[in-house]
Amino acid sequence: QHCNPQQHPAQSIQTPGAVLSVWGAATGESDRFLPYFAQKPVNFDGEISTMQHRMGICSHRGLKPNSPNQDEFFALSRADSLLFGVLDGHGTNGHDVAHWAQEHLPMLIMERLRRAPDAWDSVVKTSIRDLCTRAKEELASKAVNSGTTITVAMLDQLGAKYCSEANAAAAPGDVPRPMRLRCAFLGDSVAVHAKRRGRSSPWQVVSLVDSHRPDRADEKTRIEAAGGVVRPSRDGCPARLITREWGLA
Repeated sequence: QHCNPQQHPAQSIQTPGAVLSVWGAATGESDRFLPYFAQKPVNFDGEISTMQHRMGICSHRGLKPNSPNQDEFFALSRADSLLFGVLDGHGTNGHDVAHWAQEHLPMLIMERLRRAPDAWDSVVKTSIRDLCTRAKEELASKAVNSGTTITVAMLDQLGAKYCSEANAAAAPGDVPRPMRLRCAFLGDSVAVHAKRRGRSSPWQVVSLVDSHRPDRADEKTRIEAAGGVVRPSRDGCPARLITREWGLA
């Protein structure tokens, strides 16, 4: 897998040297001609072997002949936290929208968490609204006819501040703070939490999302109230959102 040393934009607003990053590289026009299941190039910054968390990443191009890999991902690791997410672009320019979003959303979230580290729900909601507004301004028509799902999660310690080097590591004698996992999603990219007591114990798996599919009851009601139509799933194909202008996945 091709890896490029490059800093994620969200690292610039945090303590220099305190954040490690792993994130998807931008997709170019030539990527449309890569073999099916070709692996997506990865950007990284920092000494990854010192990362406090372990991760595995796999992103392959699918079987759409005219579309490059439109998946994106990011992980920003500190000594006391891990902010990570996956995005799935859709539409002709979905790969551009997804990559732009994965560069900008973590920065918007971290800027707000520095001021209000416990206000996860409001931080993510305002960050997404801000992201959508900026996308219309900076991506123009690409953001009108294409888009992306977003699922983001944060594993951190209670009381983390994300704003000073003093928080990068616990002082000798400090009592470890409880860990927490918070998640937010827009669209249908899946996230699950799995745990087990030991290697001989079965996994306990819990979904962290309730995917925004068009035929979900509350989503169908919202779509129809806005003038859209939901075409039911059939012949193995998922339900689709239909508007007067175009059909969307």
